[in-house]
Amino acid sequence: MQKKIRVVLISIALVICILYLIQSVFNFISVLEVSSEYSQNDFVQIISKSTAYFGFMITLILWMINILYVLFKTDKMNELLTKVYKPIAQIVLNVAVLTLAVIVYYFFNTSFGLVIQTYAFTSALMIITVIINVNRLNKNRVSH
Repeated sequence: MQKKIRVVLISIALVICILYLIQSVFNFISVLEVSSEYSQNDFVQIISKSTAYFGFMITLILWMINILYVLFKTDKMNELLTKVYKPIAQIVLNVAVLTLAVIVYYFFNTSFGLVIQTYAFTSALMIITVIINVNRLNKNRVSH
């Protein structure tokens, strides 16, 4: 029963992920199409919002991978994630958040709240991920 609830929650989150991704892609395309009509500030604002969407998306996708890993853990997946996923995930998250922060901070006329929101969200997910990993490690120690 608990596993079913988890799967449903993950499915909902993945749907939200996909919708965000589609929305950010459309935002980006519409910016490129009408860039000549916009002043530079408007252009930068929409670009920074698109960047926020992409940062948000990357965070969500990495978080989903982590949850899926917790749900359906196998040795092969464990090996793959330890070698490939974790270092890449940390680098990508840091780069995404830093890029977003720099873009929005540099053009201060854009919504600064967006940076704080994205940064807070990313940090929260990272903390949750760390908690999940610590719990999993503790369970592994007990079982061995």
